[in-house]
Amino acid sequence: MRSSTPRSVCIVSLIVAAAAACSSGGQPPPVAPPAPAGGEARPAPSADVAFDAFANRFLDELLQRQPTRATRVGDHRFDAQWPDISPQGEAAYHKWLEETRAALGRLPHDGLSEQNQIDADILDERLRSELFALDELKDLEIDPVSYTTLISVGLDPLVTRSFGTKEQRMASLLGRLDGIPAIVAVARQRLAHPAKVFTETALEQNKGLMALVETQLPTRFAEVPELKDKLTAAAGRAAAALHDLQAFLDKELLPRSDGTFRLGREKFTPSVGARMAEPGKPKPNRTTSPATRAEVNWPPVNSAYKGTEPSRGKYW
Repeated sequence: MRSSTPRSVCIVSLIVAAAAACSSGGQPPPVAPPAPAGGEARPAPSADVAFDAFANRFLDELLQRQPTRATRVGDHRFDAQWPDISPQGEAAYHKWLEETRAALGRLPHDGLSEQNQIDADILDERLRSELFALDELKDLEIDPVSYTTLISVGLDPLVTRSFGTKEQRMASLLGRLDGIPAIVAVARQRLAHPAKVFTETALEQNKGLMALVETQLPTRFAEVPELKDKLTAAAGRAAAALHDLQAFLDKELLPRSDGTFRLGREKFTPSVGARMAEPGKPKPNRTTSPATRAEVNWPPVNSAYKGTEPSRGKYW
């Protein structure tokens, strides 16, 4: 099931809000007209046609790579899947972001309509911001809340929303429950020295996840008798993995949680700049420009906290 929101609205909502992406309304990418008779060369597509096709491909590939984000915004093709957050999966995602940004830079921008110029600027800013987050912020290595948030937002819409049929949603839930042990394995592999407050927060959040999987979800399984046994078994495996995560957070990670939640000047300035950039606006050096720091009401470096919410949720 895919939404019918126009593609240009999708880009603005997806990239500016970092939580909204959608399909191109079920329409295929624009196709160039057939070649003229007599063997004449086919005219090159216009800049807008080329950008529209590029944007449609970008949105489709992004949602495939970020299935929990796709679920949240109404594209239910990948509801049974999780994003690949392993080091290898992140490397592949990083490569795709770099290649996508390079391809965007090769598109002819001068001939774009005003709307597509804005969309192209927004898209470039978001790609740059995603790369900065992977290269510099490294949430999956320093923030255990990234994992509890991922699991939470991956399960919640499948049991709190009414899209599709009940059987479809429960079949997707089965797939996501089966994927939780792999997420826990990645957390154990990647988390190093987070800030103590991050680990303490994750410990509390994971208690809620354990209660959800062990007691709340099973009450729904009887609604789909043909899947009840499989769901019960998958929930048992997921619960065991979450208990393992709780023990890891408490016994192994908390004692070494000696990191800091402060980003510091070098990371805080570009991270804020990426989120506040305006399409079409000249982009000063966000690391050194006094004007940029003034625009974002630059705070003292010691108070630069890594977000006001438990997680920025890159991997929705």
